[in-house]
Amino acid sequence: MMRILEQQFGDKFIGRTEELRRLTKIIHNRDKNIILVTGERGIGKTNFLKVAAKQFEEQQYKVEYFHGGLIQEEVEEHWFGSFIKRLTSLSLPVIGGGLGWEEKPTTGKIYSYLSKLKKRTVIFIEDAHKLDRQFLELIQIISEINPSIFFVLEGPIEWSKKINFKPGGYSVIRLRRLTQEQIQELVTKIFPQLPPNIVSIITNLSEGIPYVARVLAYICNKKNSEEEMIKFLLTLEDPETRTSLDKIHQEILDSLSIEARELLKRLAFAPEHLTLKLINAFGRGIENLDDAFRELRERGILIQEELQFDLEVYRIYHSLFEVFIRDQYPLTSKAIAETYRKATKYLNSEYSLDEIYFENLMLILGIMELEITKKIGYEKILTHIMAEIKDPSVLLRTAKEYWLQGYPDKSLGILSKLLEIIDEKEDPILHILMLQHMGVAYRLIGEIDKALTAHKEALRISRSLRKRNKEKDKDKEIEMLISQQYINIGNIYLMKKELDKAEESFRKALEISEKIEDEERQVSAILSLGNIQKAKGNIKKQLELYLKGLKLLNNLERNPSTYLDLDEIQRKKGNSILGN
Repeated sequence: MMRILEQQFGDKFIGRTEELRRLTKIIHNRDKNIILVTGERGIGKTNFLKVAAKQFEEQQYKVEYFHGGLIQEEVEEHWFGSFIKRLTSLSLPVIGGGLGWEEKPTTGKIYSYLSKLKKRTVIFIEDAHKLDRQFLELIQIISEINPSIFFVLEGPIEWSKKINFKPGGYSVIRLRRLTQEQIQELVTKIFPQLPPNIVSIITNLSEGIPYVARVLAYICNKKNSEEEMIKFLLTLEDPETRTSLDKIHQEILDSLSIEARELLKRLAFAPEHLTLKLINAFGRGIENLDDAFRELRERGILIQEELQFDLEVYRIYHSLFEVFIRDQYPLTSKAIAETYRKATKYLNSEYSLDEIYFENLMLILGIMELEITKKIGYEKILTHIMAEIKDPSVLLRTAKEYWLQGYPDKSLGILSKLLEIIDEKEDPILHILMLQHMGVAYRLIGEIDKALTAHKEALRISRSLRKRNKEKDKDKEIEMLISQQYINIGNIYLMKKELDKAEESFRKALEISEKIEDEERQVSAILSLGNIQKAKGNIKKQLELYLKGLKLLNNLERNPSTYLDLDEIQRKKGNSILGN
């Protein structure tokens, strides 16, 4: 069965030779290490990225391909061998220390990995507009310190205009509409059986947009006669492209069975990345669900994604079609909340927590991504989901995602509820993690005193663990917890400009971390003490501490903002590390 949108390679990849040549030249000549690929919806950005990735692989480049909305999870799985499923282990990541990116420890590991790569590597990121600010900053820094790594980021035009990379530090490749000759060649090669006059009409109606041309050709190819093709195409002679697209999408929808159509309507409001468990959860109650899923998959309306997980994951073939379904069959916020609640309840009653960590995470992120929930707020819907999810680590991740996306107040709402649900005595580690995240969230909204209270409470619980601990093999982990709390508290005192109290906290952290040979927190404490000297204006002592920290940093998976602070000192001496 011909699928609605097959990836186009080889002689079927039409009209992008010049753009591909330009991308190749930029990377071969090392002109720029960041390249933005942009263009209007339906212009073929994703297909261009996949073709380019394949070409660079054939040219013996190391090629990596990720998706912006799942970058952290994909990187954890692909580069570091484990998709983090539990956030409640004793081995806490270092938070704080004035190191930037402090709330995303994974970013430090990514920096460490990429900064050491020697082979020329091209990293393609689809939907790069979903990357957060911290990851974009990481891309900027890596592009400056490792000339062997190139980032090709795909996203919409509006995003590319607002992106905050350094002026002159990146190139933009904008994909334009194809010519009539190119559209005609594209349609003819994909559907050679279509009559020439039908190809001509499709070419005119597409207005140079490959997506429109390919979908029209797909629909016509399923008609029984040329007369039916013409009759359908004549309904699209509307000056409003949006109106024509709606008619095209409705034609696709009408061609499906009742069961497949109903499943598609539900999945349009489900998370973007759909495992088989999620499809089953949202499709429950539909007669012949397996047949409906098979129809959507065989028609190419549900396409399997190539993610960096050992999971079978699908998505609706194009965002334009997905938006159309949501607009044509809108759901109220109440209906969305109930749909997600039922799906969450089903999954959490049928599977163990480890079996559905990814699904629970996708449910939470899915709610956050829907436009309707962005407008009305997530709180009520998330409350429904939280009531059904039995895994507190997923809820903790949700809180973290909130303040990472600039909603620390919402993060605090979830954390407060978690504190009410989770007994400190039953799960002290989770309590410490929650308090740490609360401290960060309070700090982000300017409630410094409340942040300090949260971190001090985390210290109290950590120290009580030390007293109660009877397992020798847990000694080091507990000391790491205590050391981390002193670092967090020191950071708050530093913000309050209470330098002596900050210095005392950092020294306690350093003393503990040296005793247990915890180099990661040693680095954090040493660099934080350097920040104290910076605040006091002692540049020489600051430099000494930074250099001491850097010696340890080279052996650790930490982040590069220290280099930037050190560079600031060196600039004052006229000897910048990173150049001008």
